[in-house]
Amino acid sequence: MAESRSPIDASVYRLAYLGLARQVTGRATLTTEELHHEYGGKPDAKKLDQSIVQLAFQQGLNKQQVFDLLAVSPQIQHALKQEGQSIEQVKQYAIHLIQHTRNQGSSREQRALPSIVSKEPRSQ
Repeated sequence: MAESRSPIDASVYRLAYLGLARQVTGRATLTTEELHHEYGGKPDAKKLDQSIVQLAFQQGLNKQQVFDLLAVSPQIQHALKQEGQSIEQVKQYAIHLIQHTRNQGSSREQRALPSIVSKEPRSQ
C-alpha cells in the first residue's frame, strides 16, 4: 500500500485522493482534515471510496495505483488507527472495492492484483 512506498509517493497519493474526493463530492475547497473528519469511520466512507475507485479507473489508473490510492482513504486510515484492524483486513476491503466497482478499465486492468496482496484468509 502507499505507506510502504517513499514519503513522496504517499504524499502524491494523498493529494490525488483529495483531488478525486473533491470531484466526487463537488466541494472544490474540501480539505484533508474535513475529509477525514467527515468520512473516517462513517457510513458514507465506503460510497466515497467506491466513487473514487470508479473515477480513478475512468481516468486511466491501473489496479495497483488504485490499490495504493485507497491506502490513504479516510476509511482505511480510520480502520488502521482507531479500530485497530490488521493490514490484511484493510487490504481485503481495498480488494473488495476494486473487484466490485464498475468500469474497472481495459482488459489489461482485469489481471489479478500484485503478489503483495495476500488473498488467503487470515487465520484467527
